[in-house]
Amino acid sequence: TIELCRIAGMSESKLRDSFKNHYGIPLYKYIRIETMKRAMQLLSADHLSIRNISELCGYKNPAKFAAAFKAVHGITPSDFRKSFNL
Repeated sequence: TIELCRIAGMSESKLRDSFKNHYGIPLYKYIRIETMKRAMQLLSADHLSIRNISELCGYKNPAKFAAAFKAVHGITPSDFRKSFNL
């Protein structure tokens, strides 16, 4: 969010408030949803490990990535990949 604040030319609190007022969702939730959409795309391809995907999505800990993915999509990354590859 620091980079977004710099680009928008406003403080973090102003950016958060403006984003929520305009889009009706907190910025951190939007970022997590978009990150997890990207994770779904990456999980659809078999050439990357879940560990690599978690790192590409900004998570150093694959378990935290899996928990965030499940919170958004209701399924673990490994179960999503299994269901996608059926």
